[in-house]
Amino acid sequence: MNDNQGPVLTLQDDRVSEINRWHNEVVNRCDQCEKELYSALVAAWHAGQLLREQKSWVRKCAGSGAWLDWLAKKFPASSRTAQRYMQLAKNVTDVSHLKNMSLRQAYMNLGLRVETKSREERIPMPALPSHIRNANRLLGALPLPNEYRCLPIDQRGRLMRDLRPIWQRLKCFFED
Repeated sequence: MNDNQGPVLTLQDDRVSEINRWHNEVVNRCDQCEKELYSALVAAWHAGQLLREQKSWVRKCAGSGAWLDWLAKKFPASSRTAQRYMQLAKNVTDVSHLKNMSLRQAYMNLGLRVETKSREERIPMPALPSHIRNANRLLGALPLPNEYRCLPIDQRGRLMRDLRPIWQRLKCFFED
């Protein structure tokens, strides 16, 4: 029996070694994939920053109607893609907060529409709860803190008056 155990254990050790080698390959490939997804997200964010600056410049120099013409001539993707990049750049001040997300997931978390994939490519995604969708819409409609400070006093007062019922309803969620 001792003679038979030696080769059997060696064969199993070879299999264990190969299993572990393949597992390490999976881990390495997943790490590479996560880094590439994050790199794509960072690239989209930077493109969005530059597109926002360019849009401002084009509108200043050629008028508001010139922006879509400029995009059609100079930007290789759709105007919708440019919009998404710009929204990503506008709504995310620190892209590192999105480190574990794909570009598509980041868009969805920001409440941005994403292009539907073909039936073969479609990944089932649960719908965001309505309170998250509505909160994103509200945040998009509100001025940013630095913009709020620049509003006339009467406009600030109207915002405070209009938003007070929402604040009163929400504050119970944040009180101890």
